[in-house]
Amino acid sequence: MDGYMLDTNIFNHILDQEIAIDWLPQLRYYITGLQRDEIDATTDSDHRIRLQKIFWSIEHEKVIAEGAIFDISRFDEAKFSDEIKDREWLRFLDCIKKKRNNSIDVIIAMTAKENKFILVTDDDDLKRACVIYRVKTIGLQELLALGSA
Repeated sequence: MDGYMLDTNIFNHILDQEIAIDWLPQLRYYITGLQRDEIDATTDSDHRIRLQKIFWSIEHEKVIAEGAIFDISRFDEAKFSDEIKDREWLRFLDCIKKKRNNSIDVIIAMTAKENKFILVTDDDDLKRACVIYRVKTIGLQELLALGSA
């Protein structure tokens, strides 16, 4: 059975699109500590609380991130990785569109790749990078369709 790594934007889209958690197919979902930390860093407290509720409502397993980011990663939740490979991914993603969370996206995608998970993301820029680095991706709507298949 395939595993599915949930990108942080998926939690936002579940909230924004008012998708009921029980609409998600019964699959094996994975996260790293980075997704939880991004949600916990949401500045709007009401939005953060709703995101946290969604996050904890989805049954998932936490895996160690395949890379660490200084001043962001919790070192007990991350592996040190090949810094050259990390920078190559990040440079490519920054060339598509520079965003403040690109380094986090790279680590989440690398974790999906190393664990042979399918990355669930609606970030088109990240999907483009994942094609180059051979990470299988699907969007939220494709994930939901798996439940009706």
